[in-house]
Order: sequence, then C-alpha cells, then structure tokens
Amino acid sequence: MSTFQIALLLHIAAAIVFFGGLILAATALTAAGRLDRPSAIAALLGLSRFAVVLVASGGLLALIFGFWLVELTDSEPSEAWLSAAVALLIVAFGLGAIGGQAPKRARKLAVELASGEDAMTPELRGLLNDRRAGASNGVAGLASIAILVLMVWQPGA
Repeated sequence: MSTFQIALLLHIAAAIVFFGGLILAATALTAAGRLDRPSAIAALLGLSRFAVVLVASGGLLALIFGFWLVELTDSEPSEAWLSAAVALLIVAFGLGAIGGQAPKRARKLAVELASGEDAMTPELRGLLNDRRAGASNGVAGLASIAILVLMVWQPGA
C-alpha cells in the first residue's frame, strides 16, 4: 500500500466518522424532540454528546489527512475548491457550536426534571424546538454536504 493510499484511506475514514457523527447527532436530537419524558430525552441528548465528539474528531482528522493528501499530490492548498472546503468546515463547526447550545441546555434541564417528577415542561419543549438552533444546525449540515460535493467534484482540479 502506498503512502498516498494510506493518506486517502485515513482521510475517507475520518470523513465517515464526521458524517456518522452528524447523522447520529441529528437523529438523537430529532427523536428527543418527539418524546415527552425528560428521562428519555436526557438519554438521547446524552447520546448526542458522543456524536459531537465524533463530528469534532472526524472533522479535524479529515482536515489533517486532507492536507497530507494535498502535500502528496502536489496540489496547491490555495486551490479554490480546497479553500472553500476548509472555509465550509469552519462555518459548519461554528454553526454547529451555536446550534448545539439549546440542546445542551435541554439535556441539562431534562436530567434535572428526570430526577424529580419526570414530566415535560414548556421550557424543555421550547429548548427542544428552538428555531435558531434548528436553523444553525441545518445550515451546518448543508455546509457539510457542500464539503462532500467539493471533495468529490474537485472543480478546476
């Protein structure tokens, strides 16, 4: 196996971890929003914490291995599609961090409520249905898909 093949394998594996984390986080958050018991909501949103670790580590490793591939292929890091992909990753991370604040508060509140009567409150429902968080997470997801498109298409390469 060549160095290029190893770098490509690691880059693709990191991208799979990144997108797997995105899918897990989105699924957990969506499912939590449909539940009424804070204990179950807390469990699902706790799972989304693990998903965030997958997203962050996968994204960072994909970036590192991507730069290694650039070095191995004599590509220029200044190529427009590479710069756009890095910028989109930064946007996705930033928007994901913003969008993750309401679910984080929802998880903490759900844990607190689960230790009591385990009953839904308007505050918890509001945090789960936060439109700003949903929009931020949605745009972060679209930015992530745009990165994938750029990686496959490589316009101008």
